Amino acid sequence: MAPGGIVYHTLNRGNGRNELFHKPEDYSAFERIMTEAMHRCPIRLLAYCLRPNHWHMVLWPREEGEMTEFLRWITLTHSQRLHAHRHTTGWGHIYQGRFKSFPIEQDEPLLMVLRNRKGSRPLFPAPFPFRFRLAPLFEYLMER
Repeated sequence: MAPGGIVYHTLNRGNGRNELFHKPEDYSAFERIMTEAMHRCPIRLLAYCLRPNHWHMVLWPREEGEMTEFLRWITLTHSQRLHAHRHTTGWGHIYQGRFKSFPIEQDEPLLMVLRNRKGSRPLFPAPFPFRFRLAPLFEYLMER
């Protein structure tokens, strides 16, 4: 279980590197799930990047277990809704596995992760390759 008070770079990938997001509506649906998760399991979300076959989030939990609960709810809910939408319930896993998380314990590595996510590009060109958002404070810091 991840202790609170530390910033984490988290990610999860589609099973077999399959796409999680095929069209703009898929990205929007996932963002709605993230919003619901923020209400159910409040956590500080500093930034996120949604790519066609995976996502990244920079999270800053206050307490132990907060991040795990937040990401568990997101991946479970997203899997259930995606299976229902695609009519594939019972056909296998959406995600490759449990999310991965890496602590970021200093300011410079945090800013580097945020800059890298902001500047990321899709592996394959697509009309809507990814979405990226920063919390307002970090928008300000990134411009400095």
